[in-house]
Amino acid sequence: MAIAVTVQNEGTSDAAGSKLPGTDGTKAPRGAERRRERRFPYQTVVTLVRVQTGTDFELRKCWTRDLSPGGARIMSREPIEGSRLLLKFLLPRLGSKFIEAQICSRTTERHTDIRNRSTEMFLYGVRFTSVLSEEDACDQILETGV
Repeated sequence: MAIAVTVQNEGTSDAAGSKLPGTDGTKAPRGAERRRERRFPYQTVVTLVRVQTGTDFELRKCWTRDLSPGGARIMSREPIEGSRLLLKFLLPRLGSKFIEAQICSRTTERHTDIRNRSTEMFLYGVRFTSVLSEEDACDQILETGV
């Protein structure tokens, strides 16, 4: 599943159509690009929805660090439990739609603010699995517990 991301930048594939590292069944080198689509540095607010138990759910404000048609890197001040999420991006083309996503990787990073205070940020690599209307997202939260 991919969403449309329009970023003016140089091309994302070479003329020979070479595969990205790790997409041909071999393991990509550590720190290498492992996504099928190119990442674009794009920061925007994301509303995260996660069902805790039954009809109780959590809403959280997060941010993107980068974005690709098939996934994103999400930053949060608090750890995110579970692996399935609903995300609502502040992107005009998505309007009121939600994106269902699966957490693929987790890490932490120290950030220092302008007052020289250090804060631990939680970073998550997510893979997009489907796009849902606001109504479908509400139905899914109530019926399946995301």
